[in-house]
Amino acid sequence: HVGDVQSDVVIRSPNLRHVTLSPPVAGSGLVEIHGDLQLTGPLETLDAASGIVVDATCELIDTHLASLSALSFANLFELAGNVGLTTLSGLRVNGIEIVGNSTIQSIALSSRLLLSHARISGNAALTDVSLGGLTSTVQASLEISFNPSLSRITGPSLVDVDGALIIWEDPALIEVSLDQLQRISGQTAVMNNTSLPSFSLPALVSMAPVNGPIE
Repeated sequence: HVGDVQSDVVIRSPNLRHVTLSPPVAGSGLVEIHGDLQLTGPLETLDAASGIVVDATCELIDTHLASLSALSFANLFELAGNVGLTTLSGLRVNGIEIVGNSTIQSIALSSRLLLSHARISGNAALTDVSLGGLTSTVQASLEISFNPSLSRITGPSLVDVDGALIIWEDPALIEVSLDQLQRISGQTAVMNNTSLPSFSLPALVSMAPVNGPIE
């Protein structure tokens, strides 16, 4: 039983399949970790009755999790090598790294503001990325790259990228819709998306000098 943890929580096991985190008194609220949560191994379920808040980095490596419903918030969320998740949505985060996951087909962000970077890369089955209600990033770049099946990126509310915008090496990409985007303060690199017929930012009013081709 845990409730308010003042340090990192690290669990690495080749055999562990199920983890439940709960406060000492049932129904007494969220489990809050004032540090990192690191889970590595073929974990199938992560449960917490009232939810888990991670003040630093939540890192899930090589898990078999099919649901992340127990996770309420993470400052930085990192998911790599997962087999099990097909949809990633509803997470509240300040930054995100989704890298090298074989079964994820769609990602939908729910945060309105990113305070750290967002990187979505190397996810073999990913076909759809929605930035959802995201309106801006603050000193945070946005990178979507090396996803071989990705066909669509939408960001209907995105207005300001205070950092770089990188969309590259997504060979199946045919649609990028960022129609409200007005400002990009860092590098813009839209490259080697060989199926993308066109790319436009109709609302753009401010952009750093291009540091590479847009093609």
